[in-house]
Amino acid sequence: MTAGRGEPWRTFLGPDEIRALLRRHGFDVVEDLGRHEFLAGRADSLRPAHLSRVVRAVRSDR
Repeated sequence: MTAGRGEPWRTFLGPDEIRALLRRHGFDVVEDLGRHEFLAGRADSLRPAHLSRVVRAVRSDR
């Protein structure tokens, strides 16, 4: 459905997999939000779905 709307799939990683990938590359996860958390309360076309996440991470060595 998402690809049909023009949004290409870049990855199929789950939440635990993306956190592990970031750790392997020297990042510490600061915030990990599902779409429901970062778009809560919206009623427009950006209303929550379970297809995406926002992960904010910083380099561990900085």
